[in-house]
Amino acid sequence: MNKLLYTLILTAALSIPVFADTADIKFGTTVITFSDTVATGLDTAEVVFKKAQPARINPGKGTLTFVASGGAIDLVNAKTEIINSGGVILTKGEATVTILDPIVELSEVGAETPVAKISATVVVNGVSQGRKDLFNISGTVLTAPVDVPHNRKITAKDLNVTLTSEAATALNAALGITVFTSDTAAGTVDISVKLGTFNL
Repeated sequence: MNKLLYTLILTAALSIPVFADTADIKFGTTVITFSDTVATGLDTAEVVFKKAQPARINPGKGTLTFVASGGAIDLVNAKTEIINSGGVILTKGEATVTILDPIVELSEVGAETPVAKISATVVVNGVSQGRKDLFNISGTVLTAPVDVPHNRKITAKDLNVTLTSEAATALNAALGITVFTSDTAAGTVDISVKLGTFNL
């Protein structure tokens, strides 16, 4: 190719602004801080709380940390899916409930039926119950279009989470307890993810 022509094409390409529609999630964390009501209720009911790797539990702070391992954010309308790894194991007597690989799902800003929730795969006494909606998230998670800082780190903190009616019923039945009710104020969630590849 003629050197002058190549230079002109390259210059033109560099001068055209390129806007990404979505960005892949490279890594991050989803941290749930449980309310005193939930923590005290589980202690009173003698439910044992254990982590499933790579999740982490900090008993002193009452936090459960999941590791973000994938997902994507639509930078135009803020529709989001954050895929996490790890889980938590709840046991009482012979009963065991394992909650694995939670996904944070946010609908696009302005959606007719907004969605802001955390779902997870639920296993009761070794039998998978499929993916269940566990928590509803309230508060402003993201705005649209999404403002991506230079470090590509997106955060949302102190968002209130409530237990879904489905989750409350399932957990009470599986563990033989009465700790959870519909819309139980479970605590707060902090989301922090680092964006990787931008996709057009």
